[in-house]
Amino acid sequence: MPSKHTPQYSGDRVTALRNYQTCAKSLSSVGSHLAKSQRGFDRWQVDHGSNVDLGDREATRLAQAHLKKLDLLPSEARVLRVSRLQVAAAGPDRVMQDHRVIDVAVHLQPVVRGLPLDGPGGRLTVYFDHKKNVTCVDYVSRRIGRVYREVTLLHPPEHAVEAARREWEKRGIGEVEVNEVRLCYYEMAWNDRQRYLQPAYLVLATLVGADSRIRIGDIYVSPAAVNAVGRIVPAAPRPTPQPPRTARGGSHGRAGAR
Repeated sequence: MPSKHTPQYSGDRVTALRNYQTCAKSLSSVGSHLAKSQRGFDRWQVDHGSNVDLGDREATRLAQAHLKKLDLLPSEARVLRVSRLQVAAAGPDRVMQDHRVIDVAVHLQPVVRGLPLDGPGGRLTVYFDHKKNVTCVDYVSRRIGRVYREVTLLHPPEHAVEAARREWEKRGIGEVEVNEVRLCYYEMAWNDRQRYLQPAYLVLATLVGADSRIRIGDIYVSPAAVNAVGRIVPAAPRPTPQPPRTARGGSHGRAGAR
């Protein structure tokens, strides 16, 4: 019987492993620059008492046109989703009233050499108000520079799942459901310094508590290229050392000692 610190996989793990995108071995690690964001905080997601009547297709067309005007539209991108911010009110009788949409957002995912960007970065979002005016552009996607190194070979997805298993085992996780394994270019968040953009596997899983009641989503990121360079994710922040507490008057005794 496996130890309690060895994650047990439930669900159709074989299907999860096969649920990834393939790519040629000529994918490259590339350099990148900083991200951008533009927001009109006086108009962004503000309730003006109106309803945004904007369909998915029209919203996507307007978003692409606006990004193209700003020279921010990638040469290739796909629509992840079109989301809507909804508001409503309820009286003492708890009957829902005044249900409206006050904001529509188009989320785009850039594609680099046939492989999508994923992670905290790799996102372009355009927001619209009730007048179909743009209220915000979140451009969390870096400008791609020259090719640094050609990818010679990709690890199989099982390699990423095994690396994730070891990490979960160190954390004392008892049960894990692997839901999906994605192959992508991993892009860090806008405030992280990233020098290379390179292929990665994202292992999407559900961590299950000892009594099976608590279920928490988790994502493990693993380098996909055999000749990966640098870090694939930012280093964990170092804990800030806390000075020992002292009593008033500079004494090194216990706080509150007389």
